[in-house]
Amino acid sequence: CHGLLDLPRHADLGPSLADAGAAIDRDWLHGWLLDPVKQRPGTRMPRFARLDEQGAADLAAFLDETAAKARPRKPV
Repeated sequence: CHGLLDLPRHADLGPSLADAGAAIDRDWLHGWLLDPVKQRPGTRMPRFARLDEQGAADLAAFLDETAAKARPRKPV
């Protein structure tokens, strides 16, 4: 439901996650993935019934690593 990497566009996408790991605190993102409504009441983001603590941690780490790869390297 979100744009990430080079996946094809979808008509009703949420915001891009390409820089989520850089723009969002990993602990907050972990909580968001586990229970989006608790983090932000009224959100359209659904709760994933099968996502457990470890799955949320893994997904948050993946988004962080994906954002790190997209960040430009600082000159030395």
